Amino acid sequence: MGEPRLAELWPDGTPDPSTEVNEDGSVPNCVVWAVAEPAPAPTGSLPPVTMRFTDTGFAPHVLVARIGQEVVFRHDAPSLVHSCVRLTPRRNTQGLSPNPLTGGPRTWVPDRSEKDIRVETGCVAMLVHAHVWVLDHPHFDVTAEGGRFAIGDLPPGRHDLRVWHEHFADRGVEVLVEVRPGKTTEVDVQVGVESSSPR
Repeated sequence: MGEPRLAELWPDGTPDPSTEVNEDGSVPNCVVWAVAEPAPAPTGSLPPVTMRFTDTGFAPHVLVARIGQEVVFRHDAPSLVHSCVRLTPRRNTQGLSPNPLTGGPRTWVPDRSEKDIRVETGCVAMLVHAHVWVLDHPHFDVTAEGGRFAIGDLPPGRHDLRVWHEHFADRGVEVLVEVRPGKTTEVDVQVGVESSSPR
Protein backbone atom coordinates (compact mmCIF):
# COMPACT_ATOMS: atom_id res chain seq x y z
CA MET A 1 0.00 0.00 0.00
CA GLY A 2 1.55 3.31 -1.10
CA GLU A 3 1.51 6.67 0.66
CA PRO A 4 -1.85 8.23 -0.30
CA ARG A 5 -0.49 11.77 -0.79
CA LEU A 6 2.72 11.07 -2.79
CA ALA A 7 1.17 11.76 -6.18
CA GLU A 8 -0.42 14.94 -4.84
CA LEU A 9 2.82 16.14 -3.20
CA TRP A 10 5.09 15.33 -6.13
CA PRO A 11 3.08 15.14 -9.37
CA ASP A 12 6.32 15.22 -11.41
CA GLY A 13 8.02 12.53 -9.34
CA THR A 14 10.20 12.60 -6.23
CA PRO A 15 12.22 15.86 -6.02
CA ASP A 16 15.98 15.53 -6.41
CA PRO A 17 17.92 18.44 -4.86
CA SER A 18 21.18 16.85 -6.02
CA THR A 19 20.52 18.13 -9.53
CA GLU A 20 19.84 21.77 -8.62
CA VAL A 21 21.76 24.37 -10.61
CA ASN A 22 20.70 27.98 -10.23
CA GLU A 23 20.05 30.29 -13.19
CA ASP A 24 23.36 32.06 -12.52
CA GLY A 25 25.18 28.71 -12.68
CA SER A 26 25.79 28.45 -8.93
CA VAL A 27 25.47 25.03 -7.35
CA PRO A 28 24.18 24.35 -3.82
CA ASN A 29 24.96 21.19 -1.84
CA CYS A 30 28.72 21.09 -2.47
CA VAL A 31 31.00 20.21 0.44
CA VAL A 32 34.01 22.56 0.58
CA TRP A 33 36.79 21.76 3.03
CA ALA A 34 40.40 22.63 3.71
CA VAL A 35 42.89 19.81 3.84
CA ALA A 36 43.97 20.19 7.46
CA GLU A 37 45.52 18.36 10.34
CA PRO A 38 43.01 16.71 12.68
CA ALA A 39 41.91 19.10 15.40
CA PRO A 40 40.80 18.05 18.86
CA ALA A 41 37.13 18.58 19.61
CA PRO A 42 36.54 21.88 21.39
CA THR A 43 36.16 21.90 25.15
CA GLY A 44 32.59 20.99 26.01
CA SER A 45 30.24 19.39 23.59
CA LEU A 46 29.48 20.59 20.09
CA PRO A 47 25.87 21.56 19.45
CA PRO A 48 23.91 18.87 17.60
CA VAL A 49 23.26 19.20 13.88
CA THR A 50 19.90 18.20 12.45
CA MET A 51 18.73 16.62 9.22
CA ARG A 52 14.96 16.77 8.77
CA PHE A 53 12.81 14.59 6.56
CA THR A 54 10.13 16.85 5.08
CA ASP A 55 7.45 16.67 2.41
CA THR A 56 10.13 17.61 -0.15
CA GLY A 57 12.88 15.23 1.02
CA PHE A 58 15.82 15.69 3.39
CA ALA A 59 16.80 19.16 4.57
CA PRO A 60 19.60 19.81 4.30
CA HIS A 61 20.43 17.52 1.40
CA VAL A 62 24.10 17.51 2.47
CA LEU A 63 25.20 17.83 6.10
CA VAL A 64 28.70 17.91 7.60
CA ALA A 65 29.43 17.06 11.24
CA ARG A 66 32.55 16.72 13.36
CA ILE A 67 33.70 13.54 15.06
CA GLY A 68 31.72 13.18 18.29
CA GLN A 69 29.02 15.66 17.24
CA GLU A 70 25.47 14.40 17.60
CA VAL A 71 23.51 14.16 14.34
CA VAL A 72 19.74 14.24 14.83
CA PHE A 73 17.31 12.87 12.23
CA ARG A 74 13.78 14.26 12.57
CA HIS A 75 10.49 13.50 10.87
CA ASP A 76 8.86 16.78 9.77
CA ALA A 77 6.67 15.39 6.98
CA PRO A 78 3.11 15.40 8.30
CA SER A 79 1.79 14.33 4.91
CA LEU A 80 3.89 11.14 4.92
CA VAL A 81 2.85 8.68 7.57
CA HIS A 82 5.42 5.93 7.00
CA SER A 83 9.03 7.05 6.90
CA CYS A 84 12.23 5.55 8.17
CA VAL A 85 15.87 6.48 7.85
CA ARG A 86 18.87 4.27 7.13
CA LEU A 87 22.49 5.37 7.46
CA THR A 88 25.17 2.89 6.44
CA PRO A 89 28.70 4.15 7.11
CA ARG A 90 31.75 2.30 5.87
CA ARG A 91 34.26 3.44 8.54
CA ASN A 92 32.20 4.41 11.58
CA THR A 93 31.43 1.61 14.00
CA GLN A 94 27.73 2.31 14.21
CA GLY A 95 25.05 3.18 11.69
CA LEU A 96 21.29 3.54 11.83
CA SER A 97 19.14 0.60 10.93
CA PRO A 98 15.96 1.40 8.99
CA ASN A 99 13.65 2.24 11.89
CA PRO A 100 10.66 4.58 11.74
CA LEU A 101 11.23 8.28 12.40
CA THR A 102 7.61 8.87 13.29
CA GLY A 103 8.23 7.64 16.84
CA GLY A 104 10.55 10.58 17.52
CA PRO A 105 13.99 11.83 16.49
CA ARG A 106 16.83 9.36 15.98
CA THR A 107 20.38 10.32 16.92
CA TRP A 108 23.77 9.17 15.69
CA VAL A 109 27.22 10.13 16.99
CA PRO A 110 30.08 9.46 14.55
CA ASP A 111 33.36 8.20 15.97
CA ARG A 112 35.58 8.62 12.86
CA SER A 113 35.99 10.91 9.90
CA GLU A 114 34.21 9.62 6.82
CA LYS A 115 33.30 11.15 3.50
CA ASP A 116 29.95 10.77 1.77
CA ILE A 117 27.79 8.54 3.94
CA ARG A 118 24.55 7.94 2.08
CA VAL A 119 21.34 8.50 4.02
CA GLU A 120 18.15 6.96 2.66
CA THR A 121 14.55 6.91 3.62
CA GLY A 122 12.34 4.13 2.49
CA CYS A 123 8.73 5.14 2.49
CA VAL A 124 6.42 2.74 0.79
CA ALA A 125 6.61 3.53 -2.93
CA MET A 126 9.45 6.07 -2.63
CA LEU A 127 13.15 6.39 -1.91
CA VAL A 128 14.80 9.73 -1.10
CA HIS A 129 18.47 10.17 -0.27
CA ALA A 130 20.87 12.66 1.30
CA HIS A 131 24.54 12.72 2.33
CA VAL A 132 26.36 13.08 5.66
CA TRP A 133 30.08 13.84 5.93
CA VAL A 134 32.15 13.60 9.11
CA LEU A 135 35.38 15.59 9.37
CA ASP A 136 38.06 15.77 12.07
CA HIS A 137 38.52 19.55 11.91
CA PRO A 138 36.26 22.64 11.71
CA HIS A 139 37.43 24.04 8.35
CA PHE A 140 34.47 23.21 6.09
CA ASP A 141 31.16 24.46 4.75
CA VAL A 142 28.36 23.35 2.43
CA THR A 143 27.42 25.69 -0.40
CA ALA A 144 24.09 27.40 0.14
CA GLU A 145 21.34 28.13 -2.38
CA GLY A 146 23.45 30.83 -4.06
CA GLY A 147 26.48 28.54 -4.24
CA ARG A 148 28.30 30.58 -1.58
CA PHE A 149 30.41 29.19 1.26
CA ALA A 150 32.53 30.56 4.09
CA ILE A 151 35.29 28.81 6.01
CA GLY A 152 36.43 30.74 9.05
CA ASP A 153 39.45 30.54 11.32
CA LEU A 154 41.91 29.29 8.71
CA PRO A 155 45.38 30.34 9.84
CA PRO A 156 47.39 32.58 7.48
CA GLY A 157 49.27 30.71 4.77
CA ARG A 158 48.57 28.47 1.79
CA HIS A 159 45.67 26.05 2.01
CA ASP A 160 44.44 23.31 -0.27
CA LEU A 161 40.64 23.50 -0.61
CA ARG A 162 38.67 20.54 -1.93
CA VAL A 163 35.15 20.59 -3.35
CA TRP A 164 32.79 17.64 -3.67
CA HIS A 165 29.38 17.34 -5.28
CA GLU A 166 27.63 14.02 -5.65
CA HIS A 167 27.44 14.32 -9.45
CA PHE A 168 31.17 15.11 -9.70
CA ALA A 169 32.41 12.82 -6.93
CA ASP A 170 34.81 11.03 -9.28
CA ARG A 171 36.53 14.29 -10.27
CA GLY A 172 36.51 16.57 -7.24
CA VAL A 173 37.87 20.07 -7.53
CA GLU A 174 41.05 21.24 -5.81
CA VAL A 175 42.15 24.85 -5.45
CA LEU A 176 45.12 26.39 -3.63
CA VAL A 177 44.36 29.60 -1.73
CA GLU A 178 46.55 32.06 0.12
CA VAL A 179 45.07 33.35 3.38
CA ARG A 180 46.54 36.66 4.56
CA PRO A 181 46.30 37.92 8.15
CA GLY A 182 43.22 40.07 8.74
CA LYS A 183 41.98 39.68 5.14
CA THR A 184 39.09 37.85 3.52
CA THR A 185 40.05 35.64 0.59
CA GLU A 186 37.41 35.16 -2.09
CA VAL A 187 37.57 32.12 -4.34
CA ASP A 188 35.54 31.30 -7.44
CA VAL A 189 35.30 27.54 -7.74
CA GLN A 190 33.97 25.87 -10.86
CA VAL A 191 32.70 22.37 -10.24
CA GLY A 192 33.68 19.92 -12.96
CA VAL A 193 36.30 22.28 -14.45
CA GLU A 194 40.05 21.71 -14.45
CA SER A 195 41.09 24.72 -12.33
CA SER A 196 39.67 27.50 -10.21
CA SER A 197 41.23 30.76 -9.19
CA PRO A 198 41.42 32.85 -6.02
CA ARG A 199 40.61 36.55 -6.27
